[in-house]
Amino acid sequence: MVKPKIFVLTHNYPINEKDMSGIFIKNIQDDLADDFDFTVCPIRFGSTMHKLYKNPLKWPKLLAYYLNGVPAAEKEFAKGKFDLIWAHWWLPPGIIAARLVRKHKCPLMVTCHGTDAFMLRDLPILRPLADYVFNSAKTVNVVSKYMATITTRNSVVANMPYNQEIFNYQGEAKDDHYIIAPSALIKRKNLDILIMAIKDIPELRLKIFGSGILKDELVALIGDSKNIELHPSIDQKTLAAEYKKAGAIILPSINEGFGLTLVEGAASGCFPLATIDGGMVEIIEQTGGINFPHDPSGNEIKKALHKYLDALPADRQSIADRARVYSREHIIPRFTQILHHTMK
Repeated sequence: MVKPKIFVLTHNYPINEKDMSGIFIKNIQDDLADDFDFTVCPIRFGSTMHKLYKNPLKWPKLLAYYLNGVPAAEKEFAKGKFDLIWAHWWLPPGIIAARLVRKHKCPLMVTCHGTDAFMLRDLPILRPLADYVFNSAKTVNVVSKYMATITTRNSVVANMPYNQEIFNYQGEAKDDHYIIAPSALIKRKNLDILIMAIKDIPELRLKIFGSGILKDELVALIGDSKNIELHPSIDQKTLAAEYKKAGAIILPSINEGFGLTLVEGAASGCFPLATIDGGMVEIIEQTGGINFPHDPSGNEIKKALHKYLDALPADRQSIADRARVYSREHIIPRFTQILHHTMK
């Protein structure tokens, strides 16, 4: 049987095995590979969407991206006969995808992952451009219930799944005082606030795994603290091994569309803590962790961590079991159904 061919447009995709940027896109394609044949066209933006979000002076880069990206996408699209275009993020790849769709009459699915949706919420001037993309798509997929409220009312909720074969809990002994924070080292992740909070709770030990533009700033902030470590990004299997040791996972970020690392940690028996923001709210509700308000002083993080310590011992098996609703065994059949429906 010939598998349907899907043309994938994205600005964020791993360059090599060590690159974790956009790894969730590669992972879901691998999970769907038995039913679909994917061709990825990564048109890189040369900046982060968060920088664009916070600095309108960088918006002209969108025009340059579009002018350079359309010919590149057209060239790759012409190499095959495709049954569907799948654009990850409505901005910026979705704009190029909408042009391809209108020219070639190929059905389109757009997936909003986070920052693109929050830009639409906070910058209403972008709504006409977003509606152009959404109206060109047969399906708009969002990765959390919250995101459905800020994109389009016709959106379909299906999150990026975690791999239960890698991330799981099998009763391993854990260090309740080891807090893990896998994260990009960028401003909206609020790792500086987390570091200052952990400094005031010496009985806890924090390990941050990640890379990004704030590395030097965070290293300086950590200074000679004995209970905080900053490590480079690690591959998923190594991360899974760390999850099995850690007592809790924390995401103090804002503008988080879903929070896949929070789910991976919970599935591995880590007690989840996260900001009351975006898709992380529903993850905490599902897994039974602790949400805390965003607070630049760090006091709310400290309160949440003390609450976690007071709640020990945690029912880690229950946390892991409840996280399984986000596993690929549950989510991949959903995506298979959505993709087939979009191609009809």
